[in-house]
Amino acid sequence: MSYILKIQPMLDNARTVRMERNMIQRFGRVAKRFGAGINKALRFTVAGGAIAMLAAAIIDPIREADEKVNAILAKIGDLNTRARQFGTDISNYAAFQSGASAKGIDEGDLITILTRIQTLVSAAKAGDNNVLSQFKDETDMVKVFIEITKALQAMDTASRINFEKQIFGQRQIGKVEDFIMSPIEEFIRNEITRGFGKSNVQNRLTQGYALSEFQQYRKAEREFNDLISTTKAIQDAGGKSLLAAQDELERGRNNRTNKQIDSFEVLSQMQNDIEEILLSIKLTGTTLIALLSPLTEALKTIAEYMPGIAKFLNKWLGGKDDYRNDPKMKAFIEEQREQRNKDGQRRAEVNMKNRIMLKKRGINPYDNQR
Repeated sequence: MSYILKIQPMLDNARTVRMERNMIQRFGRVAKRFGAGINKALRFTVAGGAIAMLAAAIIDPIREADEKVNAILAKIGDLNTRARQFGTDISNYAAFQSGASAKGIDEGDLITILTRIQTLVSAAKAGDNNVLSQFKDETDMVKVFIEITKALQAMDTASRINFEKQIFGQRQIGKVEDFIMSPIEEFIRNEITRGFGKSNVQNRLTQGYALSEFQQYRKAEREFNDLISTTKAIQDAGGKSLLAAQDELERGRNNRTNKQIDSFEVLSQMQNDIEEILLSIKLTGTTLIALLSPLTEALKTIAEYMPGIAKFLNKWLGGKDDYRNDPKMKAFIEEQREQRNKDGQRRAEVNMKNRIMLKKRGINPYDNQR
């Protein structure tokens, strides 16, 4: 549908004022709707990502908190198990293990060392006269290890190497040697457990272990209940008929997979084409926004300068005002000229960045066939 604007050769002042007001209002509304539409179109993909990010912001903290609770309680369970294994309390082992970790020794190596010491102490308790016979009545292997390191630190190099071989099976080097030769108790007290009293740590970890056990009980009960309820649900849903439907579904999936394998070359080409399209969209998206955003702003600016345009129409139709002498119109024309120059420079910069990106990806930006 087309609209024909019938213009009279001359306009009186009242008609000019009404036309000016109507044009400003209408053009303002159109520019606003156009700008909103453009912004909505440009931000459609971004909005979808924002929704996903919002959902993640709601879900992720819950999942992260759940995972952290599980990890902490599992760690406390492991600490308690190791503490019992090596005859110490959970607070001592936790601090000792953290100190060793801070020195770069993983728990696997630490367990190997303590197990070696425990084996020698047990043998000495059984009557074997070995290098650790003096500790045959000790049950706390962490305490024994610390006493051993103090003794080794007081020896000369040759004696220390000899005793290390007898205790650990070989001379200790690297991070383990550094740990053995360091003031372990002082390091743990000043760098690891500072600010925490031993009784407080012991109480917290003991309560944590109780919670870890409680969690395991609830998990076992939950899994048992699920075993029974799911079996009942399968039976109530038809039993063999449900499994037959499941079998049919799986067979259908297998058939579809086989068909995809038969058409692998075609599907592969389709995937490549899709990825090329997505790459083009990514590369041109910035340019599109740079081109359309100034247009939206220009339309809004035009709406603000409609009085000057109305005066120009009045002059062209026989009025007395000259739009070229209107300060706002002059400013508008100059502003648009500057904006066009800026837009051209911005487009050139974006195009240059896109060409550089394409070249880095091994794509010829001047190849029209891509």
